[in-house]
Amino acid sequence: MTRRRSAQPDVTDSCPPECLKHPEHVYILCYGRPVTVSSRDGLRGDPTTDYPITHYVGWTSQQPPVRRVRAHGARSAHYIAQIRPGTLADEDHAKRHESCPTCGKSLWYYAESPTYPGE
Repeated sequence: MTRRRSAQPDVTDSCPPECLKHPEHVYILCYGRPVTVSSRDGLRGDPTTDYPITHYVGWTSQQPPVRRVRAHGARSAHYIAQIRPGTLADEDHAKRHESCPTCGKSLWYYAESPTYPGE
């Protein structure tokens, strides 16, 4: 299998939550309303890390994506908008440039920080 090197994923590929066919996955969670998410990353330089967000984009490797999704909270699997094959670069691309496949809003959840300066 050839690994995708560009951060331009084919968003038509989707995987079931238990997928082990691909070594790496990007997943998108759409909460529909702001919630505080466990086990999440923060934007470098932002002093706040526990503010509620409406979306989360993550990456996982060598495990069923649903296992990693559940690390964000027991009910997080109920909010899966999409799981697809992808690398860390694909995760970053989705956060910065894509819209949620469920609600159409931006996936750049860092903008929800109360201290986010904007770009």
